[in-house]
Amino acid sequence: MHEDNILCVGAGTGAEMIQLAQTFPQWTFIAVDPSDVVLEVCRQRLDTLGMIDRCTLHTGSVETLAPTKTFDAATGLSVSQTIMDKTAQIASISK
Repeated sequence: MHEDNILCVGAGTGAEMIQLAQTFPQWTFIAVDPSDVVLEVCRQRLDTLGMIDRCTLHTGSVETLAPTKTFDAATGLSVSQTIMDKTAQIASISK
């Protein structure tokens, strides 16, 4: 079985990622958020739900991820409304 690796940009406290993880138990996740405080809340929620082993949490921006890292899909619904230059953001994520 193929495990899809999903990038969650602006993961926050994990609401979107948790919903996806519950719906798609074979997926793994990389959660990216600039706030280590909210990522800690996310980590605690994932741990409580027994999902932490499928998730990697990264404090920073997409640009601070390893350039060789690839993903099967990316999501950022919780931050998409704040993106002013959508073309530049899509280009950054799709690198």
